[in-house]
Amino acid sequence: MKYLKKNYYIRHILIQKKKYDLEHVTPYIQRHAKKKFNFKNNKDLSHIRITLDYKSDLKIISKIIRHFDFKIDIFLKDIEIFFQRLRS
Repeated sequence: MKYLKKNYYIRHILIQKKKYDLEHVTPYIQRHAKKKFNFKNNKDLSHIRITLDYKSDLKIISKIIRHFDFKIDIFLKDIEIFFQRLRS
């Protein structure tokens, strides 16, 4: 799971002129980050896909947003439960 702070994104990525860096955020961060952290989770959460590459992704993200009543702070555990219910 990758985590980045919003201010870092705004300051360093949005000011970039390279189209590649605007479309692919992670490589830019990997090249320019002063500190790097790896977060390890003992649970396999690979079935949880939260990315916006396809129309189907937008549908899932919209369901998540509506389910959590447009809250900004959503915990991973809550999303995990949401996906479990979605799969059943």
